[in-house]
Amino acid sequence: MSFRYTSKKYERDLCEEHIVRVDHGGSCNRKVIVACTVIIGFILYWLSLISEDGSLPIAIAAILVLLCCIYLHFIQVYQESLLVVASTGVQFTTTYQTGRKKHLFIPISSIHDIVISEAVTMHRIIYYLVVLIKCADNPTQPQSLIPLFMKTYPRIGVLKEMYRGIQHVLWKTNSMCHKKS
Repeated sequence: MSFRYTSKKYERDLCEEHIVRVDHGGSCNRKVIVACTVIIGFILYWLSLISEDGSLPIAIAAILVLLCCIYLHFIQVYQESLLVVASTGVQFTTTYQTGRKKHLFIPISSIHDIVISEAVTMHRIIYYLVVLIKCADNPTQPQSLIPLFMKTYPRIGVLKEMYRGIQHVLWKTNSMCHKKS
């Protein structure tokens, strides 16, 4: 699985968008999945016409179509994007293959910092972007972590570019909201 990264700047560096679009190649393309489902459905329908008990192939076809729709609607990610707006906050959007979108907005008053973190697995090291959320009792300490780009896992070079852009938009243009020590 590969991806394409694009970055867009708006309004004199007061707003920036980082988009990671998944490129599954030809193997997991939405059109290929739908075409295979339709072909298998027609084969099962044809089998139901020539068999004595036609309910089993029709039931299998219905289950296959249902599983394909569930996969495309809830699991298969098309792109993940992060919109950063100075003095407002960040909005993270996950877009699935069927066009369904899942949004997460974090106001700047809740953001302690945004950092690159790493996870060590048995066979590799995974880097990802993390939003550190301020603690209500002690604003100098982060309370929780919200990981970003967990479906696409962009490479460290892309994450560094995102990090620099995010830090510039959020903290350099809005130094009154966040003071680094």
